[in-house]
Amino acid sequence: VNLASVNLAGVNLASVNLAGVNLASVNFASVNLGSVKMIKTILILSSVIACISTDVYSTTTSFDVKVGKTKKKATCDVDITYTGDTASKADSTVKCSIPWPKASALSKTVTKSFTIGDVKDIVFTAEVSFTLKKNKNKAASTVKTILNSIASVPFTADASFYPASLWCPQEDTLIFGSGNYDSVVNEADADSYDQCAQRCAEFTNESGNSPCFSWTFNSNSEDVLGLGAGTCRLLAYMEVSSMTATGVQSGYHKCWNAMLTSTAP
Repeated sequence: VNLASVNLAGVNLASVNLAGVNLASVNFASVNLGSVKMIKTILILSSVIACISTDVYSTTTSFDVKVGKTKKKATCDVDITYTGDTASKADSTVKCSIPWPKASALSKTVTKSFTIGDVKDIVFTAEVSFTLKKNKNKAASTVKTILNSIASVPFTADASFYPASLWCPQEDTLIFGSGNYDSVVNEADADSYDQCAQRCAEFTNESGNSPCFSWTFNSNSEDVLGLGAGTCRLLAYMEVSSMTATGVQSGYHKCWNAMLTSTAP
């Protein structure tokens, strides 16, 4: 958008695609700032644009593709660009490779679902549809990935429950929730889930209280739904919800004492 050529008095701000405004490219020296109203409008535009947050979810997924009697494993790099709870097809990519036989044609449409976001804020599911395509007598390296669509589906968490029912630890499970007064009492790096469990059992706040009621630990080398890699999150006294998350362990505040008891001679 070239602000120098825009009659700001006639601009309907509700219809402006602010995500496409690149203020860095605007030549403000050439803009006629003859009125205070125009200056205010530009400042409002700048403030709104600064608040727009675009994130990218990246993952690699593998799955079997079968057409007739031929079955091969495809590996796809997926990058989904999203704002809030909405994914952008135009800004997202899917790139797949598959050792499909040269003599065989390939045309296979696949739909994969990815849970995206931050459990402390917004989580949604992106349903990605794409097609793997190759002509007969063409090398596997010529396989094309065609991104057909991305549907953004609201995520519904499981019913909340009392965390005492968790195993010690509950494997591949991320817990989260919202307490009456507090939700997260501490968040810091940890070496393992047992260190996280110990931290929960021994943690005290500035008032000398022990506010940790349950904990969740990400053992992965990448963030998972807002929980940083190698991060231990201590949760306040509250019921929690859970969702499947590979490499994440969770537990109750009494887990550490139970571990000590089970390993004692």
